[in-house]
Order: sequence, then C-alpha cells, then structure tokens
Amino acid sequence: MTADQRERSAELERAQLRGFARSIAEVEWLLLVVILVYLFVAQPALANPLILFGALGAFALAVLVLRLTPNLRAKLQLKITLEILAMVAVLVTMLICLCYLLLVTVGTGLPSVDRMVFAEALGVLVPFVLVAFLTSLLAQNIQQANRRFRSLADRDDLTNLLNIRAFMRLAEKDHKKAARKQGTYSILLVDVDQLKQINDTYGHEAGNRALKVVAEALLRVTRSADLVARFGGDEFITYLADSEVTAATEVAQRLRSVVYAATFEVNMDIVRVQVSIGVANFPVDGESLERVMAVADRAMYSDKELRTQPEGQLVIQKR
Repeated sequence: MTADQRERSAELERAQLRGFARSIAEVEWLLLVVILVYLFVAQPALANPLILFGALGAFALAVLVLRLTPNLRAKLQLKITLEILAMVAVLVTMLICLCYLLLVTVGTGLPSVDRMVFAEALGVLVPFVLVAFLTSLLAQNIQQANRRFRSLADRDDLTNLLNIRAFMRLAEKDHKKAARKQGTYSILLVDVDQLKQINDTYGHEAGNRALKVVAEALLRVTRSADLVARFGGDEFITYLADSEVTAATEVAQRLRSVVYAATFEVNMDIVRVQVSIGVANFPVDGESLERVMAVADRAMYSDKELRTQPEGQLVIQKR
C-alpha cells in the first residue's frame, strides 16, 4: 500500500469517526433539552433541587469542554468514549437521587402532605431517568452500528477476508509490537496461478470460485492470531504472527497441498487450482513491514516461474 493509499484510508476512518461524534453530540443536546423542558414546563415547582441542577450543569460543562478542547477534537475515539461516560454519569446521578428519596421516605415516614411532594418529585425523576437510560442505549446502539460498519468496510466482498486497507492497519500495529519486543513474524504473498486462463476458459464466475478456494484454504492453514487478506486481483497476503522462516515455509507447503486438493467442477470438468507463494521474515529480510512485503513479493514471482504450468495449460480432469 502506497503512502497516498494509507492517507486516504486514514481519512476515511477519520470521516467515519467524525460522523459518529456528530451523532453523539446530537444525542447529548437532546438529552439536556428534553430534561430542561420537562422540569420547567411539566413540573416548574420542583425544578430547583441542587443535585438536579448540579448534575445538569456538570453535564453541560462536560459537553462544552469535550466539544471545544482542541486536543480532544483531534482524538475522536477518546472524545467519543468520554462523552458516553458523561451520559452514563448523568444516568447514575439521577438513580442516586431517586434512591435517596425512597430511603428517606421509608426511613422517616412522611406526613400525607409530604407524600404528595414525594410523589410529584418521583414523577419528575422517573421520566428523567428513563430519558437518560434511553439516551444511553441509543448511544450504545450508534457505537455498535459504527463497529459493524467498520467491520463490513474492512472486508473483501468476494472472499470475506480482510481487505488490504484493514490488513495494513493491523499489520503495522503488530509490526511495531514485534519490533519493540524484538519478536518475529513472517509474510506470505500468494498468487493464484493462471487465473486469467480460468476466466477465459470458463468465465469470471469460475475465476471467483478459484479465488474462494484459495481464501478458504488460507483460513484452514492459519491461526486466529494471523492476518489473512485479499491483496487485490489474484493475490492474497498473510501475516503469520511469531513465526520463524521454517514455520512459515511449512505453512506455505500445507497451503499448496490444501489448495491443490480443493477441486471444483465447471461444465463437467474438474479444475485444480495452484498457487505461487513468496515467504519473507522479519527481521531477517527487512526492518520494516514494507521491506518484508517487498521481499515476499519477489520470492512469489520467483516461485511462479518455477512452479506454474506452461501458458495455456490448466490442470483439468475430465469426467
């Protein structure tokens, strides 16, 4: 992935977070407005408890600080987390007020007039708590939807593997961790041999089936800690965490066998898929992720020259 592609990817992620931050801001102001309207219109006589105004004032101040602080505006993920915590704090404060009123009533026993005041106060607090609770649920649903959207945006439509943008983001993070701890990892670059011939002979749907065969094989031979992505076109890339060269080479050999064994049928023909694989290791082959990927890329093309069938010859078995 080039520097320009990484910048576009980062900008897309920032745009998603900015949209989510705007949704949270709208929810925050809606919460304040609904509570104030209810207090001053529905029950103006009871709209003066110190705790209520203290909670509202603190929440409004927190919203303004989070909106106007330059450093927090630059750290959208942190700001969104703090805003959700502020809304939860308002909910907790209102619950404390309600519990306090209940305890006082039970503990001291109030005369009938005071019971009416308590009932009115309860009528104020219960909707208040419900509004805060529903607002918190809405904020959580927005956050879950954002995570779901991001998960979908990180996946290749055909194979459901990571796309290259998501792979680079996660692999860079793991690379920094490996470099800091003097660890190791390996990169496998995988190319589907003669995909063009498959497309030309049987159509693009057969080519898509060949790509899915390789994707499924990659998932079978890798672990949950590894990263598997579609690099683009007929290429895949795998990040093997904590993997030495010998172990990575063994994974490559297993992948070749699994792919070759996974035939599929097209027009009464049994087609076998083959792959070329390049293996590179950090830190043996380079000190940066891009350098290790470049070495794996060259190794893959060298492997392709040695292993592929002659041009125009597919591995086909007739029924």
